[in-house]
Amino acid sequence: MILFPPAKLNLGLRIINKREDGYHNLETLFLPIPLCDLLEVLPLNKQLVEEDKDRPAQPTRCHTTEEGDLFIESGILTEGKVENNTILKLLRLLRSEGYAIPPLYIELFKKIPFGAGLGGGSADATFAFRAIHSLFSLPLSHERSLTLLAKVGSDCPFFLYDTPMLAQGKGEILESFSLPKEVLNSYLTLVKPPLAISTAEAYRAVPKYPQARGSLQKALQQPILTWKNHIKNDFEESLFPQYSKLSEIKEYLYLQGATFALMSGSGSTLFALSRQPLALSHETPLLKDCFIWQGAVQSPS
Repeated sequence: MILFPPAKLNLGLRIINKREDGYHNLETLFLPIPLCDLLEVLPLNKQLVEEDKDRPAQPTRCHTTEEGDLFIESGILTEGKVENNTILKLLRLLRSEGYAIPPLYIELFKKIPFGAGLGGGSADATFAFRAIHSLFSLPLSHERSLTLLAKVGSDCPFFLYDTPMLAQGKGEILESFSLPKEVLNSYLTLVKPPLAISTAEAYRAVPKYPQARGSLQKALQQPILTWKNHIKNDFEESLFPQYSKLSEIKEYLYLQGATFALMSGSGSTLFALSRQPLALSHETPLLKDCFIWQGAVQSPS
């Protein structure tokens, strides 16, 4: 089974308060975008193992789990131990909960950068879950599925849906949200500098704004030309002073004609919505080492 886990944007992100369990209550708007990884999930068999031995040399990580799964990762390779990949975390969770899952062949081609605030790891885990659920008809209700996915990542439940969702709580309380057509018809630009900001680092100094509760939903219903003054990502306040390049890129996107620009999630990707494609080049010193992606907010239907 082949799937295409999509990245997401945070159209605004307000940190409301810190909870007693150590997590934070937030409000954000998750928007799926057409930048996708490529994921294949199949029951493992001897032929697949032999085919893997003959694959052309390329930057690849291969890992065999204790349960006999063969996991192959290529493309934009993530940092850290391969066993910490969210897909493998999901597999361990499902098996620990008693679900019988035979050894799997899992191949992941990464196009979504990591440490970017784009939710790539959460999307991969959730789409692997969708594949496993379909392949083996797991006896899971929708509510139980959401509960399990939230244990892998707070934004994993969002990726069970293919539509913009207003998120609250840790990000797991979701409500469908209709964005204005001018947003969905916009052109999208992503710029990620060579910075990988851990979620823990980002939350360490982020400010809290209890008075902001409910403000994002109202602001998102206004014309996009007003968003610059009313829609915020609270992580910018703590991260921009530490990483000046982030604020410089955001300012540059506006200079190039962005209608709206913001950091996504806890960083380090900046995104811009515009009526026309922005003229960006890696020859620009500010963007020399950056990941750049451009396309429509929504894929053509």
